[in-house]
Amino acid sequence: MCLLFTQAIYSQNNNTGVNDANTGYLSESSRSKTTEAFTESNLPLILINTQGKTIPDEPKITSLMKVINNPDKVNSIYDKTFEYDGYIGIETRGNTAQIFFEKLSYTLETRTDSGTNLNVSLLGLPQENDWVLHGPYSDKSLIRNALAYHLGNAQGWWSPHTRFCEVFINDEYRGVFVLTEKIKRDRNRVDIATLLPEDDTGDELTGGYILRIDRHREGCWISPFMGRTGSFEMPISYYDPKYDELTEQQRTYIKNYVTDFEYVLAGDDFKNQETGFRAYINVLSFIDYFLITELSRDLDGYRCSVYFYKDKDSNGGKLNTSPLWDYNLGFGNGNFMDAEKTAGWTADGIGNGDPYECVFWWERLMADPYFKARIKSRWNELRAGKFSNANILAFIDSCVNVLSEAQVRNFQKFNILNKYVWPNAYIGGSYANEISYLQNWIVQRASWLDSQINLFVNEEVTESLANGYHLSVYPNPFTENVTLHFNLPGYAKVDIVIRNVLGELVLHQAKVCSQGDNEFILEGEEFNQSGNLFFYTLIVDGEIVQSGKMIKH
Repeated sequence: MCLLFTQAIYSQNNNTGVNDANTGYLSESSRSKTTEAFTESNLPLILINTQGKTIPDEPKITSLMKVINNPDKVNSIYDKTFEYDGYIGIETRGNTAQIFFEKLSYTLETRTDSGTNLNVSLLGLPQENDWVLHGPYSDKSLIRNALAYHLGNAQGWWSPHTRFCEVFINDEYRGVFVLTEKIKRDRNRVDIATLLPEDDTGDELTGGYILRIDRHREGCWISPFMGRTGSFEMPISYYDPKYDELTEQQRTYIKNYVTDFEYVLAGDDFKNQETGFRAYINVLSFIDYFLITELSRDLDGYRCSVYFYKDKDSNGGKLNTSPLWDYNLGFGNGNFMDAEKTAGWTADGIGNGDPYECVFWWERLMADPYFKARIKSRWNELRAGKFSNANILAFIDSCVNVLSEAQVRNFQKFNILNKYVWPNAYIGGSYANEISYLQNWIVQRASWLDSQINLFVNEEVTESLANGYHLSVYPNPFTENVTLHFNLPGYAKVDIVIRNVLGELVLHQAKVCSQGDNEFILEGEEFNQSGNLFFYTLIVDGEIVQSGKMIKH
């Protein structure tokens, strides 16, 4: 079973002062009705009592929540020991879902009895107070978001971690949900600086921003550049901190930084290594976002729920496209804008007629041979490991195994397997068929990407390396020690990452290196028990500058 979906061995009676008696969690009459079909689950159970109130779109209402998550993974509606037993604030979330779907999703906030934020660990995830209960509905596989976030984390960037669970609201069974970490600045989430109100000058002003490309939001700004087709404007939102939590200097700084990047990207000299777009962005993060969004052919890719952040200049200070969010319409689930097809570039845009257009950034980035060569190198590295068909399909199988019993109850509650739910491209009639469609679609999509990406040329990367970063590996093949020698144009943080053919991490060394010649000497015994073929990656200040193969005799 994949680690992401191994339900944590964690059981704690987190009593925050709520009396267990008469709280409305599965009354005896409801329990007797429920137990005819459902007494226990291998998934955690989340019981929510709104105390007679209807959950609104906003603001959050105070409610009660109990979480049953036993170490032996047998969770019964009769259990009296709870991982969490306390107050929450809860509201509905989503745009389309609240219009079309019988099953909703929720944002919740764990709280003390006085209403202040309460950081807790839920289902083994790191302590926090902001959470999302995603209710997959049109995604009849139930796993598309979890799959996308898993792939994002496999790339090495933080994306929300997830746990499957079953949910009751006011005694009513509501099906399978995915407890999801909410995007926010946090040591265990988007780990960037905390921007304080007094941080209005110098390095302190330069970082701690999470931004979002999405629909028009209160306090957003409008990019000076239209969307890809030139038909609609592009709103960019302050996400964390929010608009009204920032000072005027902070709003102006980050808006100007992003706008400067856009003007450079749109300019004639955008490919310049020193003064072009590379001076503003972490290229690897943009490539990894591109690859996930293309692999999933996400309907909302590049235009909605696109998050990016900037840390302080003293900590890298470039724009990063991360974390991932909202891929339930991807992986062949949508029936418009050619989203169901396994061929074609999502980055080519959606054409006219939809007011939410792809941002122009990707068209320009793909016009740079250097960027495309980096895509090729990274894609082949991932396909040799984490993104191999075997690894992706094994992850899906692990999710299906965890959901084998719960999905039956979910589709008894929501009888939709034979029905069209917007915007389904496929109606399988059974859960097994939905999973088979998902797996086959991904294999075909990845094959198309293989055929196209491997047409990209490598010349621009070679030229770039000759200008300062060239890495030599010797001896290669090796038997004892192996040396990785490289030249730097200036001081930089350098990472050497070695993986085996399965994509498993064998070795990762990092250090700050000086201008000129540098080297890492790796001992052969580090590679024992890991096979004979290895893939190395040289990363300079967060950007991959060379990858290749090593052979151990």
